[in-house]
Amino acid sequence: SFRSDREMDLAALYQAALEQRQRQHQARQLIDSTQAVIASLDRAGADSAGRGPQAEKFLKKQQTLWEHSGQAADSYWVEIHKKFSIPFACVVFVLLGAPLGARMRRRGAAVSVGVSLAFFWAYWMFLIGGEELADRGLLSPALSMWAPNLVFGALGLYLLYCAAHDRPLWRRRRA
Repeated sequence: SFRSDREMDLAALYQAALEQRQRQHQARQLIDSTQAVIASLDRAGADSAGRGPQAEKFLKKQQTLWEHSGQAADSYWVEIHKKFSIPFACVVFVLLGAPLGARMRRRGAAVSVGVSLAFFWAYWMFLIGGEELADRGLLSPALSMWAPNLVFGALGLYLLYCAAHDRPLWRRRRA
């Protein structure tokens, strides 16, 4: 039976990521060896026998395979890191929620719900944006999945520090 990357367990994801990296490595080796043969034929003075349409088609196919395998491996690594970073978000939201709850207790339920929804929406946007960047190969899968926790965790620690020491969130400068 077929399972998508979101339905796979951790061992299957890890195995699939390793297989994709192996395919990527093999494609890179074929590209390098083919380019070396073409270069040696050019140096030997062969009349463009190594640069025929079949060689160009083969190189393009291997380049496409190399890119696709890298993207597939990155998407598997994103899912692996997501399996740990999303549950850890519970700790991050506790770090955010406790000091915010202490500060917002007099403002009413609507403001509290609004602030919590704003934080949840921002976290979700970070997570979705990071996943897209990692799937495209523009950002490391580990960094893309853990960045929301790092940013919001740091903000939560700052809020916790301000609440524990009874300090304002920011100081107003006098004119």
